Amino acid sequence: MTAKTSRAVVVTGAVADPHQMAQQLILVNEDGTPWTPEGGGAEVGSTVGAALAASGAAGTSVQAARADHVHPFPTAANVAAVPVARTVNAKPLSANVVLNGADVVLTGMAAGTAVAVAATDTVNVAIAKLQAQITALP
Repeated sequence: MTAKTSRAVVVTGAVADPHQMAQQLILVNEDGTPWTPEGGGAEVGSTVGAALAASGAAGTSVQAARADHVHPFPTAANVAAVPVARTVNAKPLSANVVLNGADVVLTGMAAGTAVAVAATDTVNVAIAKLQAQITALP
């Protein structure tokens, strides 16, 4: 194998976006063929990129990615999102859910005792205690 002689290219001046410089800079051998690192460059892949994962990984592929490759957009299942078909008080999650007084009901509230409300009480228990205190007033 005959070794090729490569030319060094020096770029000077300010570059606003380093990615633009990389797109404009092409290294060539003296014979005009594209320059590759000693031993050749990485094979360019032709498969669709993997979907997003829960965690990143450096990977072990010996293929290089193309500059214009696109990864598939994650689905709701990929990111463990709540499905928009789910509802809160019959209001779909496909829109901004706003609850009002009519949405909060006291289902299951039982009669309470006239004792102080505790920070650990549920809303139903707290209201039952308050109602019992009011009822016990002379």
